[in-house]
Amino acid sequence: MERMKNTWGEYAAGEIWNTEGNMGTPDKSFYSFAKVPREELERGAAFGVRCWADTFASGVSKMFLYAGFNTDGPRVHGLMNLADYDRAVTPIAAASAVTAYFIDALEPTGPVRAVGGRKIANFAGDGRRVAVVWDDVLQPGRTKIDLRSLPKDTRVYDAMGNELSACGLAEAEVGPVPLFVVKAPGM
Repeated sequence: MERMKNTWGEYAAGEIWNTEGNMGTPDKSFYSFAKVPREELERGAAFGVRCWADTFASGVSKMFLYAGFNTDGPRVHGLMNLADYDRAVTPIAAASAVTAYFIDALEPTGPVRAVGGRKIANFAGDGRRVAVVWDDVLQPGRTKIDLRSLPKDTRVYDAMGNELSACGLAEAEVGPVPLFVVKAPGM
């Protein structure tokens, strides 16, 4: 976005919209009878967080998920569904809701930073700061967050909204599915 603004200068759009925000995303089900591999479920959850965090941190002010509600017919490969055949939420929908919970009404504090495969989208406002963190290098165990060393007002949540330190974990692995590092007074 920054490059576009620099190139077009005063003629750059005041806001940028993404109207086709889901091409090639999985529309997998949580249901065990569907026998969806865990990696596919994680891909859906990763998209559900990253599509919003990456887009908004990059300066796009509005994004529309294309074909997100095809629930009354057979699944069409390549289209994303936020609801399953019986209207139960899919991993994409659950992760999108968690992302909205954490970053809604916050402002990005800059573009997504990339550090050796790790990406960080930072948001702030209303006295809180949220870092959405993921790692695309795909080397399991490469990056971890020590949950025991966090300040008292900081918590780490997974893409489904689970507070990881409350689960008794000592550390959280940063992988393709983003984590939310939330700093808020009074936590």
